[in-house]
Amino acid sequence: MRPLFPVLLTHMTYRRLLWTFALVLGFAHTASAQDRALVGNRPQLTPSLMADTTTVAQGRPFTIGVRLTLAPGWHTYWQFGGDSGMPPRIEWTLPAGFKAGPIQWPIPVPHMDAGDMLTYVYEGVVLLPVEITPPAQLPPGAVTITAAINWLVCEEICVPGSASVDITLPTGDAQPANSEVFAKWRALLPRLDAPPFKVAWDLSKADTFTVRVEGIARDVKAAFFPLPPAGVKPGHPAPAEITGDGAIVFPVEDGGAANLPWRGVVALTHADGKREGWLVAAASPAPVAQTAPPGSGGLLLTVLAAFLGGLIMNVMPCVLPVIALKIFGFVHQAGEAPARVFRLGL
Repeated sequence: MRPLFPVLLTHMTYRRLLWTFALVLGFAHTASAQDRALVGNRPQLTPSLMADTTTVAQGRPFTIGVRLTLAPGWHTYWQFGGDSGMPPRIEWTLPAGFKAGPIQWPIPVPHMDAGDMLTYVYEGVVLLPVEITPPAQLPPGAVTITAAINWLVCEEICVPGSASVDITLPTGDAQPANSEVFAKWRALLPRLDAPPFKVAWDLSKADTFTVRVEGIARDVKAAFFPLPPAGVKPGHPAPAEITGDGAIVFPVEDGGAANLPWRGVVALTHADGKREGWLVAAASPAPVAQTAPPGSGGLLLTVLAAFLGGLIMNVMPCVLPVIALKIFGFVHQAGEAPARVFRLGL
């Protein structure tokens, strides 16, 4: 039996309607994305580099700040984005013998996106410090350091971006530079010393974990930003800030197990607006044999979850151009052999 849908497409009226619909849908979505690609004739995010020194001294570490300037209303992501998002990534091109350390992440702010999506973001301007260590011996002259940066910025839509930026510094006796800027952002880096509060963890359940913070003054707002173990996806609590009794309970959506080595940042906002944070971690548990949770359903449930996830993806705005392409494919298939159309449909 010849498939009904290809038969309808062979009629000229339906072909014209489909072509018109596909073109309008594709162009409308593209135009919308392009209109939002620039904000006031400038990009949503502009990267640059600055150094905390005027010159590079041999063997003496210094800091390069990756400065990300965001257009109003747009945000990019912390090292863990939350329910969605991707943090900025940096690939360095360094002179011979130089080494770059990891990105140092200042405290983010929580952001609630449409669809009840809690993310951890940066807005306005953020400086990501990275320590650079030169070799013990340096030839005279100047050195150029290049950073290839990839990012994701979001407003009502999300737009990926990338750029390559560089900075050139002479070699010689180092002198400090941009001291106020670096002092501001270093103060927002999570501290590693003992915090002025107590933290207790409840990791006994696979589907939730609880962080309890005690000893915080009543006029201080506290928030917890999770850093999950590899392969684990936490959800977000409601409310997103630490409650009055000092507890915040996170659901675990994927990869959960009891006694995992959770970490996170407890951030305090004082009455004067000053923010500071501490990196806290649960005690490393003894190794636990990993078993499938009861009633998981095994492979069948996994396949069903993947199928449902695929259905949900089809209603995301980013998929709209693909719908137009599929319609073009249907139109081209209208005159082909029914057996081939049926196989392609399957």
